[in-house]
Amino acid sequence: MDPEVKILERINKASLKFLNSLSEKDTYKLVVEEAIKLVNFRYGRIYLEADGELKSVYQTNPVMAQIIKRPTGFTYQAWKQNKLIFIDKTKTPDLSKIHPAMRNMGVKSVLYIPLSNRGKSIGVLIINSDKQIHFSHHFLQLLKLYGSTASLAIRKAQQYSEINKAIATRDLFISMAGHEFRTPLTTINGYIRLLQKKISKENHPVESEWIDQLAAEGLRMTYLVNELLEINRIRSGKLSYHWKESSLREILKRAMNNFRFSHKDRILIYKEKSNIQTDHIIADFDKLLQVFTNFLDNSVKFSPQDTPIALELSYRYPYYKVRVIDKGKGIDKKELPHVFEEFYKGADSHQGLGLGLFLAKNVIERHKGTISLKSNKNSGTTVTVRLPRAKV
Repeated sequence: MDPEVKILERINKASLKFLNSLSEKDTYKLVVEEAIKLVNFRYGRIYLEADGELKSVYQTNPVMAQIIKRPTGFTYQAWKQNKLIFIDKTKTPDLSKIHPAMRNMGVKSVLYIPLSNRGKSIGVLIINSDKQIHFSHHFLQLLKLYGSTASLAIRKAQQYSEINKAIATRDLFISMAGHEFRTPLTTINGYIRLLQKKISKENHPVESEWIDQLAAEGLRMTYLVNELLEINRIRSGKLSYHWKESSLREILKRAMNNFRFSHKDRILIYKEKSNIQTDHIIADFDKLLQVFTNFLDNSVKFSPQDTPIALELSYRYPYYKVRVIDKGKGIDKKELPHVFEEFYKGADSHQGLGLGLFLAKNVIERHKGTISLKSNKNSGTTVTVRLPRAKV
């Protein structure tokens, strides 16, 4: 096979490896390893620009750390001029005079491959051989193509690292802010409850209504903070579950009691659509209770006050099926594929953070169940949850 065709094939194979999501360190290692394979060299090193200077980010041989690059040397020339430089003992008979450390390495040939991104030089890839090797001019130009491919891989890894750092900073802020909000919110909600007890609706109807509004907003703020902390735990893998055998009917009963306490003026209809002998599931009782409570609360938010809300329980081996049905304004078809996405809020929604369904999906899936949603504009919404029956 023609050497130039062969090198193109190898560059293509290396490029495919660069498509994987890698850390910066792993990317540097892969770039050097693939370059060494391309030309059958022995050592490699990467320099990247930082604050106007070249800094070493990876090397295959510790001896290379002794080599200090001079501003007038080949490395800086390759970087500043964005050109590939190849030297061997025929062009530079005594390489050890340029870099004494090379004597111990037995270097006889060196390739300086420029790294650039969008026309800007970002560094240099250096590979060394302990053999005297000759390359044609066209062959060397093909190696510059490898430099461009490697540059894209390096930039991708850097951006991936930057994104991860930004996400980590965001999550830390959410966690710290959420915990800081909790203390004053607890105090505020406590004083609101005292005011509710102290000020009667009969003697102070207007003030009592104001306090009820404060109580509702205080609870809403608490709920939003808890949602943020919950999603942060999911991301960090710190959301703990307390598994035990639980009664699905009891969970639904508690959710209905919460609903009737919070929404005294709304009609809730409960139905069992099949003869269910046992209702045991393996679950985190509190987390499932929160999920079904949220579903019922959402039905209230998005349906007219004079329409009933239905909660149905049925069983078809091996799953229990729970449906929450409302006759509300529904969801547009184009929005349905996105409702379980993190922070997604529909065009008509001005409440919450868009985390409720995302969190619910995570909880249900941890219970080895499934969740789905059907809706038509102005015809209502049905949320369906399937949970596996506990094995007897």
